[in-house]
Amino acid sequence: KSLYQDIGISRYIYVCYPPVYPCVSAFVIALFGPKLAALRFMTLFFELVILGLVYRILRVEKVPRANALLVVSFLAGIYSVIKFHGLARVDFLMLVCALGALHLLQLELRCPRRWRFVALVLVVAVAGLTKPTAMVSLAGVGAFLLIRSVWAAEGRAAARRGWGALALGALLYGLCFFALNMVTHGNFLRNTFEYEAINGLNPAWQAMSPFVRLYRF
Repeated sequence: KSLYQDIGISRYIYVCYPPVYPCVSAFVIALFGPKLAALRFMTLFFELVILGLVYRILRVEKVPRANALLVVSFLAGIYSVIKFHGLARVDFLMLVCALGALHLLQLELRCPRRWRFVALVLVVAVAGLTKPTAMVSLAGVGAFLLIRSVWAAEGRAAARRGWGALALGALLYGLCFFALNMVTHGNFLRNTFEYEAINGLNPAWQAMSPFVRLYRF
């Protein structure tokens, strides 16, 4: 039975995120059993990976080690202060994918490798299939890195490689989205973007809903 059911006919607010996080969660549950501790461990693990990626990104940008550690410590402190160790939160895996893509982009701009280019394309697509808002951060920060590289030592050739990788990753995400929406008879789109409008949770989405429906199959 498909994860992506018609949410418009349910008495309750039902929605399922894009497939990456449900698949990862299912794998963890298969290993450790249906325990809340397993899902909590996922969150804590992804938080640690995020801290590591932030540190590596700062170091590649020539930030001194002490300053990078200070930033990472501050981020870890925010986790503790606001108790942001959410149970089974998709956002942490999304951040892992988005930051991982940005780190790969950094390295590709400085030292191009074919395997890294392919990995960057795949990680961009996986980030979108984890949570679509990842594409927003990738577009903004990625554009900054690429524009800067035109005037930096990396040069225009590196910028073209970066733009190409991001564009191919976005295209791959779009093709996967298209295929999933076709297979689920339009319900993937409804689960991903329209659930707030359908359930009356967000007036902005309600206003946009007629335009989004143009994409429905």
